[in-house]
Amino acid sequence: MSNIKFQQINSDELIPITNQVIKIQSMAFLYRVFNDHNIGIYVYDVFDKDTNGDGKLPYKDLKSIYISKHDGSGFNRV
Repeated sequence: MSNIKFQQINSDELIPITNQVIKIQSMAFLYRVFNDHNIGIYVYDVFDKDTNGDGKLPYKDLKSIYISKHDGSGFNRV
């Protein structure tokens, strides 16, 4: 995935999670954190830099871990 867009309840607006050039390999919702603490958090595996210098993402580049709130806000590298 190149980007993810979130839609707020009662709105037609789609908000991209970032304006950066990235590749999102996977995302997971932390259900246990939500069930135990009522906090919605996503964790993402992201290719955000051309670490091997071949000019391509994500071929053989290092992954970064990102998190965001359940609505996509607070998208930050860990």
